[in-house]
Amino acid sequence: RLSRAASDAQTGTPDALEMMAAVEYAVAIRDTNTDPVFKCLTGWRLTFDPKAQSATYVWSLNAGEGQKRTNATFEYVPGDAPNTARVVVNSDSIHPDVASFPYTDLKTCAVMEVNFRGHHCMLWAKDEAKDSIKEECLRKHAEICGQGVALYDRDTCANSTA
Repeated sequence: RLSRAASDAQTGTPDALEMMAAVEYAVAIRDTNTDPVFKCLTGWRLTFDPKAQSATYVWSLNAGEGQKRTNATFEYVPGDAPNTARVVVNSDSIHPDVASFPYTDLKTCAVMEVNFRGHHCMLWAKDEAKDSIKEECLRKHAEICGQGVALYDRDTCANSTA
């Protein structure tokens, strides 16, 4: 269920597992999904096994103003193409899905498409880059995903309860 724009915009194929090896903590910057539960979304790597080529990330979700955030666990193993990964969310192995990474600059940002509580085409950034997103990252997200909404802003997310 990947967008046609994603395949059209692809130049060079990012390696999903290579990216996961390099990223311990990331912040979702933009998304096509407007559900407020994804506002101030962060993800951190719980495990990475280079031999098994697997990684587990935890997403921290917005539970509403003043509420403690909730978590979702994403287990990734290699997909059918280098820039994809099979994903099981919250141990629901009956409904596995595929995550795709149509773009990364290999340093600060990546675009990810995944289905979880709806379809997402997201721009993720490493934590140290979240307040100074490169124009190229924003442009690639717009090319691949179309119009998105902001998930992160410093003022709102600074007060987000972890």
